[in-house]
Amino acid sequence: MDTFEWAAAILAVTICFGPGLAAVTTAWLFPWLRGSIARPRLWGWGELMLGLFFAMQLMDQTVVSTPTAATCSSTEDWHSASPACI
Repeated sequence: MDTFEWAAAILAVTICFGPGLAAVTTAWLFPWLRGSIARPRLWGWGELMLGLFFAMQLMDQTVVSTPTAATCSSTEDWHSASPACI
């Protein structure tokens, strides 16, 4: 992973985690969001999850891993193959 990808992931985390953490801990929102969000703490938790998964996606991580063709194409023992391959 090069410097640009790390910088993009850190920027995404900062943009999402800053307001999300403020909303969860103090129920504070940006002035332009105050009229449209009824539950700031719930919005904050959603923003934290968005930042987490966005950063994971930028760092080429997956939340749910799927088997690749290399793991499914082996002919050694089909009884121990994962259900996703069958």
